[in-house]
Amino acid sequence: MALGRVSALITLEVEQLEHVEFRPISMKTHSELNEAWLQGVIEENPALLGLGELDLVGAQIKLPEGGLLDLLLEDPDTDTRYEVELQLGGTDPSHIIRTLEYWDIVRNQEPHYDHVAVLVAEEITRRFFNVIRLFNRSVPIVAIQVTALQVADDKCALVFTRVLDRAVLGTGEGRPELPDRDYWENEKSNPEMMELADLILADVAARVPGVSLNYNKWDIGLVHNGVVNNFVKLKPQQKAVVLLARIPRSEEWDARIKSAGIHKLGYVAGGGFYQVKIPDREALETHTDLIKCLIDRAKP
Repeated sequence: MALGRVSALITLEVEQLEHVEFRPISMKTHSELNEAWLQGVIEENPALLGLGELDLVGAQIKLPEGGLLDLLLEDPDTDTRYEVELQLGGTDPSHIIRTLEYWDIVRNQEPHYDHVAVLVAEEITRRFFNVIRLFNRSVPIVAIQVTALQVADDKCALVFTRVLDRAVLGTGEGRPELPDRDYWENEKSNPEMMELADLILADVAARVPGVSLNYNKWDIGLVHNGVVNNFVKLKPQQKAVVLLARIPRSEEWDARIKSAGIHKLGYVAGGGFYQVKIPDREALETHTDLIKCLIDRAKP
C-alpha cells in the first residue's frame, strides 16, 4: 500500500509539469550576452563546465609572451590546472592556436601541475577537429560547446556540452605515442620523483606478487598476473609522488590518515581512491606504516 501511494504521488506530479520550449540565443550577436558576461557566469560557478569542482585561480591573466588568458581554473584534488579560452560563435583556427599556445606558456611556467587546454565556444565546428589533427605533439585538450537558451523575457540558461573530452593529439602519422618510463621522467615528472615512485612500488610488489607497471598518460597503474588492476596507482609530479589506494571511504580511514599527519588530498569518489602526497624519501620513511596499511587494504 505504501508503495502504491508513492507511485500515485509521482504520477500526479508529472502530470502537473508544463512543457516549455526554449529559444536558442546567439551570444555573438546579442547586445548583452557577450564574452565578458559568459566569463563572469563561469567565474561564479566553474562547475558549470562539467570538469569537476574547480577553483578559480585567475581571470584575464596577462602572459609574459603577450595575450590574455580568459580563465585559469584548478582542481585542488588532482593538482590539475585548466587553461580556458572562450569564443562566441564558431571556432576558428586562430583561436584554436591561441588556446594551445596559452596552455603551453602556463604549462612551462608551472610544471609541477598537470595542465589541460580548454576551448569553450558556441559552436565546435568540423574545422576545429581538422586543425587539431595537424599537431604532432601530445596536448590534452577539452572542447566544450555552450548554448544559451531564452527561458523567460529576462532570463536565460546556459548548457555546456563536452564535444571532445581530454583528447590527446597524436603524432603526425596519426598514431599516439605510448607512454613509458622516459615519458614520465622527461615529460610528466623527473628522475628524482621516479626513484621515489620505485620505492613505493617495491612495497606494493612485496605484498602482491605478480604485479608489473602499466604506464598511462595520467598515472602509473598496475598489471596483476597479466590483467590490469589499478588497486594502487601512482602519479609522480615535479615535487612529489601522489599515491592513490582504492579503498571504500570510511570515517575510520579518514581519521587514520588525518592522525598520521601525512599530506592528504581529496577522496576520488569516481574511482574510490584515497590520495596521499609524498614529497621525498624522508616523508616515505616517516609514514611507511600508513603507506603499507593503505596497500594492504587496497590489494586484491
